[in-house]
Amino acid sequence: MTTAPERASRIVFPEKSAVSLEVYDLPILTAGHVRIRTHYSLMSIGTETTILHQRYAPDSHFARMFSFPQLQTGVQAVGEVEAVHSTVTQFKPGDRVFMRMAHGSRQVLPADKCSPVPAGIDSKTACWCGLAKTAFRAAWAGRFEAGAHVLIIGAGPVGQMATRWANTMACASVAAVDLSPFRLRHAVAGLTQSGRFQLIGLVVLEE
Repeated sequence: MTTAPERASRIVFPEKSAVSLEVYDLPILTAGHVRIRTHYSLMSIGTETTILHQRYAPDSHFARMFSFPQLQTGVQAVGEVEAVHSTVTQFKPGDRVFMRMAHGSRQVLPADKCSPVPAGIDSKTACWCGLAKTAFRAAWAGRFEAGAHVLIIGAGPVGQMATRWANTMACASVAAVDLSPFRLRHAVAGLTQSGRFQLIGLVVLEE
């Protein structure tokens, strides 16, 4: 008797500036893999809209990495384990996990590509893990430390988190640069909570 394949839906970009919901067959559950039902996925506004509307040069890294139809959209999600292969020991059905996966209702992926979500963290908050990790790596690579003077170019979600890492690491001054006054005001709110900063520089670039 042949078992019908598990079905799922996912967001795809079939062509430039077009979005659709596609139903497809999930891969079978093989050794080392888990099946996840997605609760939330987070959109990376800058990257995904750049891809969707093809706002990049023909010789850019975007052009080398993406083409239409684009079937993998989105990079981070939180969900609940539905099933595990018998070889998987670190997760069980019912566990919540973070995963670097596309926008889709269900996923099949290696268990070692999933991270457990702590019990005290709600799923919507946990969904920000990927961008938070990017901001932390920027703070590490940029050597945010006590007494440092920091320039953050772009006050979108990653930039906002970077300002808060600067706050946490007691940097002496921070300059945030962005086109949006709203984003800059939000950056100020994150920077001034500790009262440690000697200077906050805000620059609005004219379009």
